[in-house]
Amino acid sequence: MREKQGQSQNTDPGCKTLTLADHLATRKGGWFHIEWIDGRTVVTVHRPSAPTEVIFCLSPGHANQVRQSLTDAGLAGLVEGSL
Repeated sequence: MREKQGQSQNTDPGCKTLTLADHLATRKGGWFHIEWIDGRTVVTVHRPSAPTEVIFCLSPGHANQVRQSLTDAGLAGLVEGSL
């Protein structure tokens, strides 16, 4: 029986399943996530060996600029509600 593409082959019940945030945390450059709080876009940046950075965006255009600059710097991003 063939498994679906992308499906884990490890079916051991003792295997620890990682969350998406756990996987993103393994990236060398770090990662960020975008969420909406009280109608405002907030970007939280997680870089290795650095304190968490929170960016309160002034507009949707500003949020897009922040996202693009973080992506250009090699960080992976996750948008809340996109999964």
